[in-house]
Amino acid sequence: MGDAAERIMRGLGEALAHARGEDVAELVVRIPAMVDVAAVRRTPEDPARVVEETLE
Repeated sequence: MGDAAERIMRGLGEALAHARGEDVAELVVRIPAMVDVAAVRRTPEDPARVVEETLE
């Protein structure tokens, strides 16, 4: 398997472990206090940017 494929598989394993409630080394979970859903809907080309701005 190539390097990229190995990183993807490792990430999938970490995501599965997190979903199961297990501890994942170096995982940082950031939950915004509030998300402006209307702003997310107004920017369909980059909704993640709107959410990231709420975390800053």
